[in-house]
Amino acid sequence: MTSVRVVERVELDRFLLPLRATAEEPIFHTTQKALEFELQEQQTAKDEASWISEGILPEHQHILDDLQNIQDNITENEASLNYLMGITELEKFYSNISAVTANRAFDLSMKGMKAIYSIHDLRPEVDITWDKVQHYAHISNMHLNHAAEYHKFYYHIKHLNKSITHTHEQILNLFKVDQWEFCEGVPDEARKLRTILKKALEEFDYYSNESERLSAQAHSIVPIYMRSQPLSKEVEGVMLCDYDVGDFTFRAGDRVVVTSNVHQPNIEQDRNGFDQFSSSSEVPAVNITSEEALTSADSTETVEIIDMPEYVEQRRSLFESSSLPSGLSGSGPVVSPFWQVRGIADSVERTVPSVCVWITAPDADAVETAARLKEELLAKWHSTVDQLLQVACNFFRRFLNHIIQKGGVTVTDGVMLTRLFNLLEEAYPAFSSIPYNAELTRLMDTVRNMWTPTTTEGEYDASFLLRRSDIAQYISIIELLKVSQNVL
Repeated sequence: MTSVRVVERVELDRFLLPLRATAEEPIFHTTQKALEFELQEQQTAKDEASWISEGILPEHQHILDDLQNIQDNITENEASLNYLMGITELEKFYSNISAVTANRAFDLSMKGMKAIYSIHDLRPEVDITWDKVQHYAHISNMHLNHAAEYHKFYYHIKHLNKSITHTHEQILNLFKVDQWEFCEGVPDEARKLRTILKKALEEFDYYSNESERLSAQAHSIVPIYMRSQPLSKEVEGVMLCDYDVGDFTFRAGDRVVVTSNVHQPNIEQDRNGFDQFSSSSEVPAVNITSEEALTSADSTETVEIIDMPEYVEQRRSLFESSSLPSGLSGSGPVVSPFWQVRGIADSVERTVPSVCVWITAPDADAVETAARLKEELLAKWHSTVDQLLQVACNFFRRFLNHIIQKGGVTVTDGVMLTRLFNLLEEAYPAFSSIPYNAELTRLMDTVRNMWTPTTTEGEYDASFLLRRSDIAQYISIIELLKVSQNVL
């Protein structure tokens, strides 16, 4: 029977291996169809894992746990794939733009030259008009770049905040799991503690650099949400191109004030009789209540992140607020492709296409969010350093006690040991108010003369032996602790 079970397990592993590989090594493509393909692969693997688990008896709990772990991993993979598809679905949007443009040009081309409009020679105007439309397409790429930078900025912000929290919790849990309060202070533990310290310093130094980069980038983030939500107040902008409204011409670079970005039926009615060519271009406002925003799969980055509650009181929801960005009403009429603007020193409002207007940086919410990230990073780092200092202090206390319990220590380099003791005295001064410091000073006074030099390590197997490389590990811990005080 044993051999049968082994064979069954081998056969089952043959089925689980590809499922486990799919779950643990997803391929995050960057095109819509490739992502759809990978999503199908993940869903197929999930269905197979579910089907196999239905045939496993309850006594084989380890197999059921393995299958459940595969399904859980796939669920996470599916969420990530769908998140990326939120970007790549724009492939369809821009493909539609090319089709609509081609259709418009084709329909206009098919209009017969006997039509009433042909009485005038419009060749110069046709050329100039298409030049302007092509220029609008060029300008729209600028708006696309603003949107891309906005999303990338907030994604990096949230991911960095998650990484900071993960590292902080990982270090705290590591000390608890390994029970460092009961360590012996021996060289192997010194090497392990040094590795933990070095890794923590490297990771938080990276987080600090990333936080500084995002803080600098925040000042160039454009408040793109003002293009898709009704404005609750006037905002300043810049004309990106010349635009003739009939009785007045805006020039590229003119500073303007956007007074309204909502539908104006009396202004936007089609005066030229080309309804057959018109396509709906109005952007519906995203009307989301606070409760809906928490659960809506269609909520925007802006809705998720900006306008946080008070930092000190609501630290857990630092980057997960459901409130709308500042300056938006959150409900009301639809946003229009034509905006009401006036010159910065003018009182007359005129209508221009929204593509011609750049709502200038910086996005105040982005600057504030980046500043809060730095505060969060600093708080997590201080908490981590406090824990590291506490563990290190206990480690050196146990190290000195270990020397006393062994009746002394044999060293291959007495000069380095003396340096270690001197560094400990500097790091933990006797007159400090910290209780451990006085105990460490007393222990160091006891062990200062409890060492014996040797050049042949094998002769002293029964004693506590510290090689030169061992002492270097202890010294490195102290030096890393000093560096940790100045990382952020």
